[in-house]
Amino acid sequence: MASVTEAVRALCAMLEEDVCPGLALKRAPAAGDFDTADPERVPPAVHPLWLPQPTDALLQTRRSLFPSIAVAASASVSLDRGEARLAVTMAIGTWNPGTHAGETDDPAAPPLALDAGGWAEGFVVAEKIIERLRRDSSIGGILSADLSAPVKMGPWEENGALIDFYPYYQTRLAFEATMGCRPPAYQSNFL
Repeated sequence: MASVTEAVRALCAMLEEDVCPGLALKRAPAAGDFDTADPERVPPAVHPLWLPQPTDALLQTRRSLFPSIAVAASASVSLDRGEARLAVTMAIGTWNPGTHAGETDDPAAPPLALDAGGWAEGFVVAEKIIERLRRDSSIGGILSADLSAPVKMGPWEENGALIDFYPYYQTRLAFEATMGCRPPAYQSNFL
């Protein structure tokens, strides 16, 4: 029996341990650094509920928030069954201005061919998460992905408009999970 906070932490741990280590995505350059000829590849960072604001401390490390995965969950609690259904949403942020010369076998390739590679990377991350859930629906021993419910993924939208800030891309992944929860103390007295 767990809380929603523990569920979000378990989701983050699952991503950090089972999904992210196998990914190598292009890291966005630090603010003011426009050299994208050979971008560093890193696993995405995982953040519970929000992306941290680009504080001075973050900027001094020259780290970007891309690539990253922000994890959020909202719960519907069934008081009579001691169960909660979670609506899990993940915002997958990627950075990719296009295909770099070192990523192709064509010696005549331009240094950077502008394309929508960031969308493709976002979908690959979402598919890797789905693959992990299909392999093992248990998450941290406290919640379980509902494999019978549809999983939704696609570009992030707000009010019907795609959130697109080339070369930054946001992909949305949403699924349902269940977990046991403690009934309120007053209800326990009547059971």
